[in-house]
Amino acid sequence: MIPFVAVMVPQFTMFKNLGFYNNYAALLLPHLLPYGFFVYLYKGFFDNLPGSLFEAARIDGAGNFYMFFKICMPLSKPIISVIALQTFLANWNDFFWAWMVTEKQSLWTMNVALYNISKVSSVKPNFVMGLSALTIIPVLLITILFSNQIKESIATAGIKG
Repeated sequence: MIPFVAVMVPQFTMFKNLGFYNNYAALLLPHLLPYGFFVYLYKGFFDNLPGSLFEAARIDGAGNFYMFFKICMPLSKPIISVIALQTFLANWNDFFWAWMVTEKQSLWTMNVALYNISKVSSVKPNFVMGLSALTIIPVLLITILFSNQIKESIATAGIKG
């Protein structure tokens, strides 16, 4: 709920002091924390699950773990795939954090590498445009991979229990 600009400098200082500067931990750790919006999304999704499923499972003698793994998890594939896709897209498009915490070329994300390539005066603009068009391919593949779950989540969004 707090914008990144407000925590950018303290987070960068903390990561540098912990030794997470210029390595994979600096790129991965900030994105492993859940966003507040996703908590509300999960809550709204699980509130719409019919209570009769859980009542019937409890009458049959199912415990909490069984109900979670055999009822909740299979039914939550659509919401998990939507959140996974949103997280992937947000991290894929994140330029500033990756630019700020990496200096090694081997750690650059595609956006940072594309930016640095575009700053070289001998590189032609059409080459940069071709590379930027290639950066869309992983996003398209992930979207196609999750398309069935996304369609299912849209189809079940309007159903009242």
